[in-house]
Amino acid sequence: MEIAPGQAVLIEWICPERQQPVAPYEQAIWGYQGLDQALRLYAQARVDELLTEAEVAELRAYLARKGDRLEVEEAALPLRGSGPELLPIGVMAAVMGDEAQVLKPGSGSGLSIELWGCFQLPGLAPAAM
Repeated sequence: MEIAPGQAVLIEWICPERQQPVAPYEQAIWGYQGLDQALRLYAQARVDELLTEAEVAELRAYLARKGDRLEVEEAALPLRGSGPELLPIGVMAAVMGDEAQVLKPGSGSGLSIELWGCFQLPGLAPAAM
């Protein structure tokens, strides 16, 4: 399936392997200390996927050079929830059978970190579980 020219596709950009959290988990996740271990690990991974303002600027510049544009939705911190809303986007994309665009740092990309763009092509049903 091809995407028609001008057709918009929602891509959720994430950092798949961050070494240091973008913010202390205790501040970035509501009720962090009260979460069970499994949900705490998922919530930590969700926080680690978030992009900083500087990383968004790098991605915006990269996409602009390719003729694409970027609309950003700021994540409200602290993250709140006790279920799926705390699951990492990368995990959800894998479960749903989404596609991913991988952008690597260096090589003239202007990116300082690896980024994954998770998306589902229009008209395709999610993968069966």
